[in-house]
Parts: sequence; C-alpha cells; structure tokens
Amino acid sequence: MTTNHEAAFAERPEVYAAWGQLNSAIKAGMDLRRYELVTLAAARAAASRRSAYTSFVADPRTGHLRVVSGGEVLLERDLQRSRGVRLEASRESVTFAPGGLGWGAANTTVIVSRGARSDTVVMSRLGRVRTAW
Repeated sequence: MTTNHEAAFAERPEVYAAWGQLNSAIKAGMDLRRYELVTLAAARAAASRRSAYTSFVADPRTGHLRVVSGGEVLLERDLQRSRGVRLEASRESVTFAPGGLGWGAANTTVIVSRGARSDTVVMSRLGRVRTAW
C-alpha cells in the first residue's frame, strides 16, 4: 500500500530520497517517548477532526503504534523495527471521543525502552498526558 507521502513524491524520487534522509536525521536525535506523544496527539486530533471515536493502539507483541478510527488505520509506526525499541502498555488501546477527550474507565501507561533506557507516557482516563522518566 502506497502512503500519502510516497504518492506525493512519486514523480520526483530524488526529492523523496532527500526527504527520507532529512526525516532520518531528525528522528535520530529524538527521545523515545516523542513517538508516543506524537501518535497520541494524532489520535486526539483525528477524533476531533473526524467527529468520531478514535483509538491509539500500542501493540507490545509487534512493537507497533497505530491510530484507528472507524476500522480504518490512519497512522501506523513500527517502533520495534525502525527504532529498535520494546513497548509495554498497561492497556493496549486508548480511545478518544469526538470532542478529543479520553473515553474509557482506566488510566494507561506506555513504556518505550531500548537497552537500559526507558521513557514512560501516562494518560489519564480523560485524556491528560504526562511523561515520566
């Protein structure tokens, strides 16, 4: 399946290659929890934008983070393969209501680790996000 950015650069493969190098250089300096925060923000924004329940899914078995709305995968990141990290989650999914607030009955903790280093993101049941080290 072709991603949106691959389709946008289809006629200019050299620009796509340069974009990939820039993207890799930026990601190399990012801390581990940044991916979780960006994916959580994408899920919350999608819920508001689509006026639909949208879920952030952290799958420890595969190392994937996903944003899913109405059965459609809007965003997927393979952190295990691309970043060499391991995921742990107290709950595998967090759902945002159409207004952008968390929906459900439990707080969720997601831990991303690589070697001896780990970063933690905690989301309250209403959607407040905080980080811990």
